[in-house]
Amino acid sequence: MADEQDVKYILSLDGGGIKGAYLARILDKVSEILGEPIQNKFSMIYGTSIGGLIALKLSQLDPTEKFECQSLFVKKNIERIFDKSLLDNTLGMFQWKPIYDGNGKRKVIDETLIECDMSKAKTPVAVTSFKLGCFEPYIFSSWESKECMAVAADATSAAPIYFPPVRHNDDWYVDGGIGVNNPVVMAIIAAKKRWPESRIKVLSIGTGSWFPTYTDDNLKNWGLVEWIKHGLIDMFMSSASRANDMSAELILGDDYIRFNHRKLIDISMDDTSSDTIKKLYQYADESLEEKKLELTKFFK
Repeated sequence: MADEQDVKYILSLDGGGIKGAYLARILDKVSEILGEPIQNKFSMIYGTSIGGLIALKLSQLDPTEKFECQSLFVKKNIERIFDKSLLDNTLGMFQWKPIYDGNGKRKVIDETLIECDMSKAKTPVAVTSFKLGCFEPYIFSSWESKECMAVAADATSAAPIYFPPVRHNDDWYVDGGIGVNNPVVMAIIAAKKRWPESRIKVLSIGTGSWFPTYTDDNLKNWGLVEWIKHGLIDMFMSSASRANDMSAELILGDDYIRFNHRKLIDISMDDTSSDTIKKLYQYADESLEEKKLELTKFFK
């Protein structure tokens, strides 16, 4: 095993729209516990969608620079990102264009991030997207990519149905959650490749897991409609995320810790009510209390 002094802490952040407020709250509270800015503790930050935007912001900060991740979720930002028209409110997902035009999202990104390319990150960072031209995940990283950080942030958060895809270098990109909503395995691989002799410890933060209980005696007779009614799409998304979670546990053992809350799955990614934000912060506090001892041991 690598020397105890040679430890690299890695941060992995899931996607989830407004549920990014849960990520932000945990990061701010962990920063308080550590007594130092969160980006000063981690050697690499990996993220998807809203987790990607938070990752990119943290990567631009000096190690000692203070920043509250929860400030990204002030009312002004939320209202611009999720700016619904009367038609949007009426039709919801059942309309012929994206629910949001993406302009407000891009304005928030441009105001949040310093204009620079990925290689200028002060902490190694990577965010996931999905490239439609070759139909596979695409990684914007500070060690391989020359793209502007704002482009990476826009691409990683371009969730189909909700936002338009992002056009870049003659190709289209959509939200990284399409392929890798929980990027923890990619983060581990990148860290082990970069620091092969170091001990890798990963803090991963999720945005909900779907845990249904199937007890219907008629289950064996379900067809497409019944499976969709009973959460087939959520099953695909959550099972992929859980597989990555299990893989991380197998690879790292006690050097891996993940925050998640079952009730997060009940919140829509664009539910921007003040009550929802309060719930997300409450769930974050509950998760921190539940893993208080585990977290202390993790950072020893």
